[in-house]
Amino acid sequence: MVACNQPNDDRPKLFLGAEKMKLILTEVHLSDAIAEQQANGNRGLEVVLAQKGLEQVLKNYTLTQLQLDSNLRYYQQRPIELNKIYEQLLTDLSKRQAELSK
Repeated sequence: MVACNQPNDDRPKLFLGAEKMKLILTEVHLSDAIAEQQANGNRGLEVVLAQKGLEQVLKNYTLTQLQLDSNLRYYQQRPIELNKIYEQLLTDLSKRQAELSK
């Protein structure tokens, strides 16, 4: 007898819920933007700075690269959920930008 797969059977061992994933992705994208700005067109420097930023985000959330990657794969296989995360991420960043512009 073959068991039916439950929708959450393939969750990573350390599963990051949508809210936590949004926070982590926000920090990663902000870190990438800062790296790009600080590198001032030097692509090699940008890559190094972005990697250091990512390492700091992982450290802040007590995650490994493998754990983040497995969660990213999980959400990439669920584009509707990932899209919702990014919609909220963009909303939050827009609010931050508006507050900083005051």
